Amino acid sequence: MKQILNSVIILVLSVFIISCDKDEDNEKVMLDNKDLIGYWVLNFKDDSNEQKAKILHFTEDGKVTIENGELCSNNNKVGNTESSSYEYYTYRGSPSELMPVNLKFASCGKEYSVGVKDLKLTLKRPGLEEEVFEKSEFTTD
Repeated sequence: MKQILNSVIILVLSVFIISCDKDEDNEKVMLDNKDLIGYWVLNFKDDSNEQKAKILHFTEDGKVTIENGELCSNNNKVGNTESSSYEYYTYRGSPSELMPVNLKFASCGKEYSVGVKDLKLTLKRPGLEEEVFEKSEFTTD
């Protein structure tokens, strides 16, 4: 009887071990950042009703700078400049399905939803309104 019980336990454990597969639901897939590279502008009016521009600048080496704003919020802050590294990625939902694209600024440590289409970059921070930046030929060189 003891041998049968041991055999059943071993069989059940074997089934659990074999049926456990690597969890690929959250496999991170890094994306080519070529669509992000460059300057992105969002126009706004400051407290004195003057037209200003919030500028995101993404570089090929994984760096981002924001002028007249904050990386971790939608705040417009004239004269403020922040820099950070960034990751541009998605997750694999199933072997053939990729989920929405994410952007993560190292200085914030949070994932933000991002989309790039038709020279527009849409940045959505959780709990805040989305911001839509337009691609610019602007350079500081």
